[in-house]
Amino acid sequence: MVAVHGGGYCASAALAAKTVVTNALRVAGVDTFAVILIWLGKARPPTRSPRNALGNCPSGHSSS
Repeated sequence: MVAVHGGGYCASAALAAKTVVTNALRVAGVDTFAVILIWLGKARPPTRSPRNALGNCPSGHSSS
């Protein structure tokens, strides 16, 4: 920033530090959101197969 825009050294260092912190917080936020989405995908209720929904046992014999 000093050489390109002619700003002071301390102002440019403060801007760089702010950018690094902002980017780290953004990455942490996206990572947390991704973990929540993955957890929600794993937490869905199990589906029932049509065979089990009719009350038949897996071997094909009727339960009654």
